[in-house]
This record gives sequence, C-alpha cells and structure tokens, in this order.
Amino acid sequence: MFEKNFSPEWGKGIETKIILEFMRHGEKEPEGTKPDGELQLTERGREMAQEKGRQLSAQKEVSLTWGSPKKRRTRETVLHAMLPDINKDANPEEIEEIISREQKIGKKFIEDERLDFNFNGPEGKEIDEAFDEETFLRFLVEKSDKRAIELQDKESSTYSRFAGNIAEIISRYSAIGDSFNRIASNKDDYKKFGNQMERYLGTHQGVVEGFVAKVLEKTQGVEKRNEFIDSLGNGFKETEGIRIEVINKGAEQKIIVNLKINGKTESLEINRDLIEDIINERNEFEKHIAVGTEEGIVKS
Repeated sequence: MFEKNFSPEWGKGIETKIILEFMRHGEKEPEGTKPDGELQLTERGREMAQEKGRQLSAQKEVSLTWGSPKKRRTRETVLHAMLPDINKDANPEEIEEIISREQKIGKKFIEDERLDFNFNGPEGKEIDEAFDEETFLRFLVEKSDKRAIELQDKESSTYSRFAGNIAEIISRYSAIGDSFNRIASNKDDYKKFGNQMERYLGTHQGVVEGFVAKVLEKTQGVEKRNEFIDSLGNGFKETEGIRIEVINKGAEQKIIVNLKINGKTESLEINRDLIEDIINERNEFEKHIAVGTEEGIVKS
C-alpha cells in the first residue's frame, strides 16, 4: 500500500492523522419488504447520510469508504456521507461511476465482513429476543460469549467477536499511520488536506458498540462500560457512531477514541497493546468455542 523505503530525513516531526468514522447506516426500508441484504436507505436515510458528511466536512480526495458485505444500506450510507453534495437519489453504482470518472483512481468502497453481524447460529434466537426486549447490548456484553461457548456456536456474533473484529481494523490503520507520516513528511501532497486521511465505515447496531464497551471495561471498569451501554438501549441510532483518530508525529503515535455517553462527548486515549489484547482475547475465545469451556475467557 505504501512504499517502505524513505530518506533519512523523513522524521521531520509533522503531525498526521487518519480519521476512522464508524457509523451505523441511515434509515432503511421497512423490514420484511425485501431480503435483509437488499434493504436500501429511504430518502430520509440518504439525507441523514449527507447531513452526516457535511457535519464531518468530508474530503473525498483523501477518503475511502467501508461497509458490510450483502448489506446495501451501509454502502449507501458511507458513499453519501463521503459525497454529501451529490444527488441524494443516486444509487451506489452511480456514485462509484461518478468517482471513477472524476478522480480516475478506481473504487472507493471496500466490503469487509468484520463490519457485519451474524445471528444465524444456535444463539441467534436468544439475541433476537433480547433485541425485542430492548436489552440487546446488555445481553451482548454480559451473556453472549458465555452462551456461545455453552452452545458451541461458531457463527453468531458475540461481544468478543465484535470487539476483536473492530480492533483488527484499527490495528491495520495504526500500522498505516506510521507509513503515512513518513510519506507526508517527505511530500506536500497531503498538506492541503490537513495532512490527514479519512475513512468512513458503515456498520450495524452492536458491532462498534461491542468494541467500545470492551475498551471501557478494560480501561475504566465494568461500571463505566455499563453506563455506556445503558445510554444506548439497543445501540447507536442511525448514522451515529464513534470517531477514531490515529495521530502520528514522527515516530510517536496516539490513538484517540471519541464517543458520546448520555449526550456528553468523551475522548479516550488507547494504545496498540490494548488493541492487540482485544484481538488476542477474541482468538482465545474462538479456541474455547471448540471445546466448550469458558475458563479464563468469560468473567462474571
């Protein structure tokens, strides 16, 4: 993705930033009218996505979009957020054609199953019931890992799976942040864009919330984690989410999580060790699924 060889003068100490905007999709068509993966945004949903993009002052020249596969609504959301002034009735294919024609840089959308959910395993019925009772996030963080182990559920999304998946994406951009800083320190190409790159990632309720809950649990304890999940009900509302900032200055890096709890914006600094810990915890969880034991993984 980036060149690996740089001049000895690369470490000028300029500050660069990679912004990861994780957001739930906009308002979608009513469930049951189409298969879930084919549900599109409503007109209001597209407007919501464009409003989000204007709020974020999206810079298409240094942006990419990510979304869950088979879920058209996430793709629509992030493309309209990245290009907030485009015709709001444009579909994703039309938007990508416009991008290709105007910028001549290829596709601007990446599908990634880590932004998706799967409740088709043995635990799925319990998850659906929790969602109907508006206790989904509580069930997710307190019970989903344990029940998956008990049921040997290798499919359904759980707390550790959601958290580990998002942590992997952030880990990728933590590594890219180092390379990006080297490039921007040697070239002025990104200066007019504030020496930053932007990524817009569309997802669903529970996916990013699981990561944030895990971070809060590990850094500030269960009480803070519960404050966060209780403030959301079943999860983020349409186009809501979190902002991750990967900030490099020379060889130094900070990773900032920006979120809201009970309407109050909070910022939390995390590091690569924490991110890798969350990934490793998910990997250990998967090992326990195979043998049906929870010792050392699920805590009361």
